[in-house]
Amino acid sequence: MNFGLERIHFLLSKLENPHLRLSVIHVGGTNGKGSVTAYIDSILIKAGYKTGRYNSPHLLEPRDSIRINGIPINKESYQRVRNRVETVNSESDIRATSFELLTAVALCCFDAEKVSIAVIEVGLGGAKDATNVFPSPLMSIITAIGMDHMEILGETIDLIVKEKAGILKPNGKAIFAPQIPAVQQILVDCAINIECDEFIIVNAATWVNGNVRMYLDGCYFDFHIPLLGDFQLENVAAAITAILSIRKHVSEFASITYTHIKEGVRDTKWPGRLEWIDVSSVLGGSHQRILVDGAHNMLAASALRSFIDKEFDGIKPIHWIIGMKDGRDIPAMLRLLLKSHDSVYAVIFSDVEDMAWIHPCNPDLIVDSAKGIHTDMFAESSVNLTAALQNATTRSKNDAGMMVLCGSLYLVADLYRLLKLEA
Repeated sequence: MNFGLERIHFLLSKLENPHLRLSVIHVGGTNGKGSVTAYIDSILIKAGYKTGRYNSPHLLEPRDSIRINGIPINKESYQRVRNRVETVNSESDIRATSFELLTAVALCCFDAEKVSIAVIEVGLGGAKDATNVFPSPLMSIITAIGMDHMEILGETIDLIVKEKAGILKPNGKAIFAPQIPAVQQILVDCAINIECDEFIIVNAATWVNGNVRMYLDGCYFDFHIPLLGDFQLENVAAAITAILSIRKHVSEFASITYTHIKEGVRDTKWPGRLEWIDVSSVLGGSHQRILVDGAHNMLAASALRSFIDKEFDGIKPIHWIIGMKDGRDIPAMLRLLLKSHDSVYAVIFSDVEDMAWIHPCNPDLIVDSAKGIHTDMFAESSVNLTAALQNATTRSKNDAGMMVLCGSLYLVADLYRLLKLEA
């Protein structure tokens, strides 16, 4: 993959610089970027603003990365803008990458739709990511940072944090979600060195009687979040802190109320992340739920296992359906996920549209790694996702266990397609 900002800047200049006409909240980090953008988007929609949201990777098809008021842009509009961007790219011999093309399409769509605000998720890294084209975003947010994409971002946490901190801007405002101390200090140093006007270190919210509580403006604020997992306490806190900051500093957003915040958070949707899905339709009518999570790195795998242990006391055997991207540290991730009484069904995911560089790992590697961690573990390669679901269902009914599908968002997408679900 060829990173850098030269091509995207050249492409956008030929498209009349749509990014310079947008008010932007820019969200980077390792995990939690998507849910933070989803919370912010939902709150702003409740407050009556017209929003654009750009997330990556897409779930089912590239256009679901681009949303207006929370809804994927329609096929006709997407294709019309896509054709224009590709024509400019070809005629000017820019040779933009597929992600740069999609980013340009998103920014052109948001400009054409005259959105009040665009919420933009970083694709990979930060400093050299194609989304890092905004000279003065309203807010830069950095979510939890961990070791991921080391072959691109660097082999040390120091290098990775500095790359992700590349979205910070001089005289800009920044929100840092809760981090481990070493990461937090690097972020603070980066913010000071680049002369950010303001940076806020967020404290996670807390659980109180099944709801979430934050201390805001001198009093406690309780609300419900629909997304699962303790890590959402950090994500929702970062999102709300960002909303309150732009409400304070940008007069256009002064009308946002706590009711908008509460209702926006309550109605947030972020598919494929700690989501319970009914898979009965592919099991001959046999009612069965599966926990689905796109967990694809160490930080996410640890959070998934923690959620399972907290919710189910670590007693139930877990029957895992796992597919991973080639290049992942499979043994390390499986050591976080698996226990000796679990079982594993390894699968491959489908080709990913517009991402020819993404390849699934050989499922036999997952099987061998699982058996190497627990010698008594049942693990097999499945011919396809349907077979994996059927076999895992049979085993879960025999021992009252539960099923979990994880390892890659691209595998989650295959399940969505199989069940004919929408993104």
